[in-house]
Amino acid sequence: ESQSILKVLQSTCLELRIESEHLQMALSIVEPKVHVLQAMFSDIQLHLQGQLNGRDNKIHLQQQHIEGTLPRMYEKIEELKKVLVQRDHQIHGMLQELGSLRNILKERESKIPELQDTLDKQRLLSAKQQEELLFKNNRLETLQRALEQ
Repeated sequence: ESQSILKVLQSTCLELRIESEHLQMALSIVEPKVHVLQAMFSDIQLHLQGQLNGRDNKIHLQQQHIEGTLPRMYEKIEELKKVLVQRDHQIHGMLQELGSLRNILKERESKIPELQDTLDKQRLLSAKQQEELLFKNNRLETLQRALEQ
């Protein structure tokens, strides 16, 4: 039972590590896009300052879209960072639990020879007691037959 728990914990730990790596990869993909969006935002601001004509409405809409997108991107990055920290804590906790379970397993495994020896002694004693009971039962039957005659 401890072995299966240990295997499940190791598997879960591995899955969490893989998921953590995936989140880190996603974060490394998203951050450069944020920088590109920031550069685009700066370019749009300069463009708006230089041109105050009929295109201002279109540029203003683009600026609003980017301004609306940047905070969401930053929020997403912060969420991913929080998830990574949580995963790291979970992995650390599971590693500690895994270490504890290994210690328990080692302790239990160390008791196996002693318990096996005790079991063997109990079986030997039980066999002797059964042999004595059989002998006494046979003797009792012999005495009962003798009394009946």
